[in-house]
Amino acid sequence: MKIKQIIAPLTLSLIVAGCASYVAVNSECNVPSRPFTDVVACINNATAGSTNDYMTMYALRANQLLQQYQAGKLTETDAKVKLQEQYLALRQQHINAVAAISSMSSTTTCTTRGKSTTCY
Repeated sequence: MKIKQIIAPLTLSLIVAGCASYVAVNSECNVPSRPFTDVVACINNATAGSTNDYMTMYALRANQLLQQYQAGKLTETDAKVKLQEQYLALRQQHINAVAAISSMSSTTTCTTRGKSTTCY
């Protein structure tokens, strides 16, 4: 049974789907002319109920920046810049994950005998 032939494409599709979802949220919500409070409200609405780790991290960071902005620790522009930096960092993580999975050999074969599994 070639486990990597099954797992790699499945994992790749899940990673790409996760990327697409928060990319769409960033594109829809993080509009430069929109007030930062509205940006975060849009992100919260778009990510409500999501179980995607990247979406969750993006929303949490947006809310963290909103708190700092409301407390006067950040200007609106600084908050928007930091949120965009978070988006770019998450996107780079996705790119790295896709590249790592894409480079996996599709010829790996695993054999299980009893409690021992050997892959070659």
